[in-house]
Amino acid sequence: MAQGDLEKGIEKLEAGLAKRKRLSNNDARVREATSDVYRWVTEYTKTYNEHWVEEGRPSPYEPFPDANRYPHLEDLFDLLEAERINWIEKSRDMMISWGCVAFLTFHAMTVPRRGVLFQTQKEDKVVQLVDYAKCLYDSQPDWLKAAFPLNKSMRLQPAVALEF
Repeated sequence: MAQGDLEKGIEKLEAGLAKRKRLSNNDARVREATSDVYRWVTEYTKTYNEHWVEEGRPSPYEPFPDANRYPHLEDLFDLLEAERINWIEKSRDMMISWGCVAFLTFHAMTVPRRGVLFQTQKEDKVVQLVDYAKCLYDSQPDWLKAAFPLNKSMRLQPAVALEF
């Protein structure tokens, strides 16, 4: 083997090793980010606040509220994880609907071929909840979206669905 061919071979091997290391590091980041619903929703994605102007916030997009603001959300995720069927009495201003959407979006995204369903009294509420799921997905880092790609681009997704 000629010296030039040997050097090219070494460069190719080193490039392959560097790529595997990057992928391995990304795999570790993905595993950490999706180790549980609460971590994903509070650290790796953002929600939107429809009242951001009235509340004097700098942007409509902000991290999902943590346990300091809504201490029951971690318990909600644990309950949803523990029981296959849950009945939750309607509440206002506790973020239960959005917490359920976060939980279901996380599972639809991270569990292959997992279907989820949002049931509401009116279709416009379903569209609102699916829009929220789309916001959660779109607001996460590109490397997480790459790990859990949609089956078609966001602009081609139906109004009442988010398909992985």
